[in-house]
Amino acid sequence: MKKRGLLALLFATVAVPLSFAQIQGLPGSTSSVVHFELPHYVNTVTGQPYSGDETRETVQMRITKVYRDSAGRTRTESAVPVGAGGLRFVEIYDVVAHVRYVLDPQNKIAHCSSIPGLLPTPDLGSTPAALTTPRGVVAAGPVVSGITRSAQSASPPASTGAPAAASESSQTLGRQTIDGVLSDGTRASRTYPAGRVLTVESWYSPELQVAVLTKNSDSANGENTMRLLNLIRSEPDKALFQVPSDYAIVNETDGFNLKITIPNGQ
Repeated sequence: MKKRGLLALLFATVAVPLSFAQIQGLPGSTSSVVHFELPHYVNTVTGQPYSGDETRETVQMRITKVYRDSAGRTRTESAVPVGAGGLRFVEIYDVVAHVRYVLDPQNKIAHCSSIPGLLPTPDLGSTPAALTTPRGVVAAGPVVSGITRSAQSASPPASTGAPAAASESSQTLGRQTIDGVLSDGTRASRTYPAGRVLTVESWYSPELQVAVLTKNSDSANGENTMRLLNLIRSEPDKALFQVPSDYAIVNETDGFNLKITIPNGQ
């Protein structure tokens, strides 16, 4: 792959969504509103089932449970913060039926959206795929749009003059076993004339076709780490990719909001 393509893929994963730690500090909130956009594309990987815990560490640890079956269906379970009684938002991407379900745990509703297109796994060699699916972002009070990694937030501050070019570099780190998974490492750096430096180190499993470890360092915003832990390579329970029988299904044709009510005292 050309150097520019490699850098673009790595830096597309630099920015992370509004973190749950940022939201927990907001005072006086009795509910959280989550906005979900319609899915635009899904990166499909078949024949490599697994389940595990995707951990993201910034100010605090946040764990998302992830599952994928042999047909390429995926399920993510994200904890709802701000004392919501241990509730978890569940997203199911059924690439066989071409639909996404977002499960509302309080109201027992499955919000169903069509997936307009499926992308086969790209030939990226040892580089991580920057193909992420839209997810909800939790906010206390005002609604916040829920696209997961935004390339815009990884860009330098806007300037009234012509922007100066940033210098970029990348290097391969060889192959290592990361948490029991054989992975290829890549490190990329981008330095802006004002002094801001972004560095991304990613360890990608060619077999699973997922990143098992990503370290992002931003001289302006600090560091965050994503790691895939407790990996199980067997086929997950098929019920995990189905809507529970006690949920009502609502078809969505546009973005939608979920509201989580937080009991007093939690």
